[in-house]
Amino acid sequence: MFRTYCWTTPRFAALGCAVVPQVLTLAITSAVALSVGGLPAALAAGYGAAVAAAAAAYLFWNAGRAEPAADNAMQQLRDLYRSGARRFVLVAALLGAGLTVLHLAPGSLIAGFAAGQLSYVISHFLRAA
Repeated sequence: MFRTYCWTTPRFAALGCAVVPQVLTLAITSAVALSVGGLPAALAAGYGAAVAAAAAAYLFWNAGRAEPAADNAMQQLRDLYRSGARRFVLVAALLGAGLTVLHLAPGSLIAGFAAGQLSYVISHFLRAA
């Protein structure tokens, strides 16, 4: 069912197939962190999961923006590396801002980010299966 919906919908709906599981993970991770560590842990875990969702949204946005260049493999490879580098900088900047500017709990922040990334990987496998 999940695979059928994600492959038969337009590009922006397919974005939802990747980001919606991460938003659900954000809610679940925040609820668990709230029950274990209180409000500061819940905010940090939610922020970490939101960073993972933003990285996935950027990945889909960049893939939709890329022009097909089937005749130029070097250009495709260059675009792939640039996209990866930009995504890395985005994640590093957002996590750094959460740690330094917002003073969020580091353990909860990283746990929320890891849960968000894991949900992205799982949703990717569900789409591919």
